[in-house]
Amino acid sequence: MEENNTKSEYDLFWKKQKEALLTSYINTIFIFLNILAFIITLFLGNYIYVRGALVYEYVVDYGEYYRIISSMFIHGGLQHILGNMLSLVFIGSIIESHIGHLSYLALYMGSGIAGNIVSLWYEHASGTSWISYGASGAVFGIIGAFIIIAIRGKNTLRKGSTLLIRTGLFTVYSVYSSFADEGVNYAAHIGGLIFGVLFTTIIIVLSNKKINLEEWI
Repeated sequence: MEENNTKSEYDLFWKKQKEALLTSYINTIFIFLNILAFIITLFLGNYIYVRGALVYEYVVDYGEYYRIISSMFIHGGLQHILGNMLSLVFIGSIIESHIGHLSYLALYMGSGIAGNIVSLWYEHASGTSWISYGASGAVFGIIGAFIIIAIRGKNTLRKGSTLLIRTGLFTVYSVYSSFADEGVNYAAHIGGLIFGVLFTTIIIVLSNKKINLEEWI
């Protein structure tokens, strides 16, 4: 009986995951845009990085503010884009299903922009210089949203669910990885994470939205 119950819980979880994937239109568009930009980069090479990456000097001194957004869709290699896109597939789709399409659009763009602004501020404050690109700021904003949704809906979780523990461990590992790897722009990650937490908290509180995590394992 216990085995059958476990199987039905997993079936329900994957059914919910599939529904979220099929209806997360904004998330799907962002995945498509990131992949399209990556394919274009394969053909144009350094031109995309030179013209689109986040570089303090070009943004602040030369007023190329578009880089704050363009850099969000540029990736440095297959591993880089694969990690970010998998996060969008499995986490982004769920978040969009909970907060709605327009709120998710604002969450994604706001987290990416906030992360890049924090990165520019940190470069100025610390005297460091980075050439940054990637969707990680936006992805960390989605992780921040994931934290708030998990906490908000904790009372609806199934008995024995380890979701909160897994969420905590995943967040700690993600933040640790940002600081452990010298090639990672941890300032953008932290900026995106903070924006995601604050934005999702405001959205849920203002709308008095009820979060139901009964299908989550």
